[in-house]
Amino acid sequence: MSTRKAHRRSRKTFGEHKYAVKIVYRRQSEFDRGALALHVTHASKRLRVSLGYDRIAPNEWDERRQRMAGRSLRATTINAEIDQLLEEVGAYFERERTANQAPTLEELKSELFPELDATVPDANAGSLVWYFKRFMDAHTVGGRPVSANTRKSYGVVLRAWLAFEAHTRVQYRLQAFRSISVKGSKDAKALVTAFDRFLVEHGPNGTPVVDNTRRKYLKILSTFLRWAEQETGFLLLRGINAGGEIIARSSVAFTESERIAIENLELPKDSRLHHIRNAMVMAMYTGLRFSEWRRVNPTLWREPSQPVTTPKTGRTALVIHREPVRRVLKEYATSGWPGVLRHNSKVNDVMKDIAAKAGLNRLVAVTYAVDGQDRSELQPLHSVVSTHTLCRTKATLDLDAGATLRDVSIETGKDEETIRKHYDRPNSATHVQKLGVDRVEDEVGG
Repeated sequence: MSTRKAHRRSRKTFGEHKYAVKIVYRRQSEFDRGALALHVTHASKRLRVSLGYDRIAPNEWDERRQRMAGRSLRATTINAEIDQLLEEVGAYFERERTANQAPTLEELKSELFPELDATVPDANAGSLVWYFKRFMDAHTVGGRPVSANTRKSYGVVLRAWLAFEAHTRVQYRLQAFRSISVKGSKDAKALVTAFDRFLVEHGPNGTPVVDNTRRKYLKILSTFLRWAEQETGFLLLRGINAGGEIIARSSVAFTESERIAIENLELPKDSRLHHIRNAMVMAMYTGLRFSEWRRVNPTLWREPSQPVTTPKTGRTALVIHREPVRRVLKEYATSGWPGVLRHNSKVNDVMKDIAAKAGLNRLVAVTYAVDGQDRSELQPLHSVVSTHTLCRTKATLDLDAGATLRDVSIETGKDEETIRKHYDRPNSATHVQKLGVDRVEDEVGG
């Protein structure tokens, strides 16, 4: 028999929209462990969603604080994702709406847990989709639950597969990937090829998928099959790939002068532009991903540095409090990080405006491949800026200044090979300038 333990958070109101949110710990006494679920109450209705964290011992959960106890990597990771989830719930109800709009728990569920839209009835047990949904709830990396962003990526691939099944009018079972015979392996490979061609020629939403995205989808499909192989004991297809590496060839980094232009930009104090520019400065000098920004503790600004555990990899980044970083931290030491830093997509949009105001208009090549064919176009730098640009700026400018890959790895929490392949984006004009080679002007009277 199970018992429930929960600490109800205070009811919150945004205009006319009232809601209550809490994390529920469901304990199964016969197993001496429990699982976590999110409960949101609004308009006399309740949304209940399992968070995918199970096998939690009673002494690992702090009922009063609604937090995992201790400072283990698992506890830190789960607490960070709970905090992010609660912030997203609050941001949903805080969002501005027109007079005829109102928040609904159905819409909230769709936004926070898009993967749950693709529900499958129990009658479909044994289908690939049925196993994939179990994979999304149970898959771990080194015993550590995957991050919320990774689960969302799994949901995107699931929806792509459902679109493929709708296109072929076939519901595939996991056995379609069995490879215990030569014929079975050929049939399984043919199925992967058919899915891959569907992505290229149609796409889940009617738009062909670029090659980098295809590779990511097939990489996740391969990860799922390895999990399913262990889960079922079936020998399943191996060696799935779409060819090539997943490299952001169109990505760019700021030059030193562009970093300074952003840093020195005059913006209205306490405006959204001001706050996001400050976060950009911190990220350009630390290389932190967007999901790591709010993990930096501003109250430690007097210290020379602070460690930050990255939710994506579980590695530790060492945030050095260089003067630009310290200035940012000091500003938020009392108030904490502003709420405008909640959503990556919205921050990316504002960053483009900031880059435009800073005059970052140089043309950069945007290159991507569809079905093995490159497509390139020139765009102004400010139009392609994203939070990833800031990570690349840190790595690129540090390497330009003579730092070693090991130095950059220690500070950013990324391994050296990843930095070299995905984050170092040298500027060709800066490289030529360092060599002292200038344009030859016409000689007078020559």
